Amino acid sequence: MPLDKLLERILTDAEQHSLQIVGNAQRERTRLEETAEAEAEHRYDRMVKAAERSAEDERKQRVTIAGLDARKSVLERKQEMIAGVFEAAVAAVREMPPAEYVERMAGQLAASGRRAGDVLLSPRDRGSLGERLVARANELVSGAAGSFTLAPGTRDIAGGFILSSGGIEINYSLEALINSRKEEFEPLVVQALFGEVDR
Repeated sequence: MPLDKLLERILTDAEQHSLQIVGNAQRERTRLEETAEAEAEHRYDRMVKAAERSAEDERKQRVTIAGLDARKSVLERKQEMIAGVFEAAVAAVREMPPAEYVERMAGQLAASGRRAGDVLLSPRDRGSLGERLVARANELVSGAAGSFTLAPGTRDIAGGFILSSGGIEINYSLEALINSRKEEFEPLVVQALFGEVDR
């Protein structure tokens, strides 16, 4: 075979081989592009779904927090209303006619189980009712030799009294009396205010 023909054949074979390599490379490139595009789409879909889940989780969390805040606010308001009822009870006792107030406080003092001691009152009660209250309490326990005395000092209380006897002070202030029975009366207050048995 002459050299020209051999060279021509080698060049033809090389050209066909290079065309085949280029064709294979183009097919491989197309396959890789399609694979990369599919992978990118899949990754994009996963990211979108993750973002949607995250957004939904955040929305649920915000709704939950808003619900908790609303319930907390309602509970705080209910507690304020309940406290207001107990404050109104103290005010109602404070606003009793003086004779009725003296009678109730003297009765409480006589029922204290003590027969003697210094009676500490609020500045208001000491000035206007102190002597009458102590005298009435002593009358109520006269059979048991009552000897209550009006203490020279006062206490910062809304009403009621503090009995000092034998180095011990017993708090019969209106605040203390109401607080001592708060657990007993609170369910009744809740029922009356909100129609609920428990808060």
